[in-house]
Amino acid sequence: MGFDYIENHRYLRFPLWILYLFPPEYKEQDIIDRCDTLSFQKATSRPKFASHVSRWDHLGIRRDMCNGLSVIGKVDCDGLFMNNNDDLKMKYKNNKHIYLQNYRFNICPENSDYDGYVTEKIFQAIDAGCIPVYYGSNNNPEPEILNHDPIFFWSNKNHNNGLIKEIKHLNNSPEAFKEFMMQPRLKPDAAEIIIDFLKKFEDKLIQILNEK
Repeated sequence: MGFDYIENHRYLRFPLWILYLFPPEYKEQDIIDRCDTLSFQKATSRPKFASHVSRWDHLGIRRDMCNGLSVIGKVDCDGLFMNNNDDLKMKYKNNKHIYLQNYRFNICPENSDYDGYVTEKIFQAIDAGCIPVYYGSNNNPEPEILNHDPIFFWSNKNHNNGLIKEIKHLNNSPEAFKEFMMQPRLKPDAAEIIIDFLKKFEDKLIQILNEK
């Protein structure tokens, strides 16, 4: 099991973000309802601009992203990396979901950048109703599940002036922000694909137990 796309009968692609959003006890209807909630977020009023939570900057991209967006407004960094705020720990007792609900944007790049490597970070941003500013998975994360239109993708080649300009516009215009947030976050078949992920996982476990 892993993130990679590997064709091998002994391997199953099962990205970890699935378990963050869909507990093992979920039935099919629970998954469908959860996807509907994720996909159609309300453009609620949020007091703060952007947040970032991480421990380190392995790729050297996180500092660029935080500094790049800081020309628009204060970027609160509540992890060990670039720490300038302690609300996540002190005010929200490390409840990241409630903490993120204060922010319009969440800077959520991956630790590594390769095809298929998608962790919970972008989904946590979406779940909390933030607009993700993302880098990773060749900037093509879960293309069968995520609608990429309401996601901002950071370039590691310093071609981000247009992106920063658009984020600034959304941040300064409540109407533009509301319109942007009306886009569905997930693809129409997302629930069906996730159900298939979990079914294959269950079948693989049964197969292993039977072989033992």
